[in-house]
Amino acid sequence: MAGACLGFKFNRKSLVGVAVYAGFAGIFSYFLRHDQIRSVIPWVFLLLVIPITHLCGRLSAVSGATLATLIFAFFLFPPLGSPVVHDTADRITLISFQVGAIVVAYLCSPGLSIPRQAKDRL
Repeated sequence: MAGACLGFKFNRKSLVGVAVYAGFAGIFSYFLRHDQIRSVIPWVFLLLVIPITHLCGRLSAVSGATLATLIFAFFLFPPLGSPVVHDTADRITLISFQVGAIVVAYLCSPGLSIPRQAKDRL
C-alpha cells in the first residue's frame, strides 16, 4: 500500500470518511449549482471537517476536503465540468476553504495533546 510507505495509515475508516465527504460534496454540488448560495457551500463544508477528523482521522479529513475542493471546482462553480473557475471570488473561496480545512483538521485532531509543562501551569 502506497500510504504505508509514506507513514500514513489508510484503513477502511479513513476511506469511509473521504467517501462521506466527497459524497456530500457531490450531492450539494449537483443540487445547488445554479443557486446564488453556491459560494457559501464550501464554508458550510468546513464544519464537516471537525466530525470527520474526530471519527476518521486527520488524514481522512484533509483528503476529503481536497477531494471536495476538486468536486466544487468541477461541478459547482462555472464553467461546469472544468477545473478552471472564472470568478476570482470563487477561486479565493476554494483556496481559503482548502487552507481552512487543513488548519481545522490539525487543530481538532484527537491525538493533539497539551505538553506536560503547559498542563502543570494550569
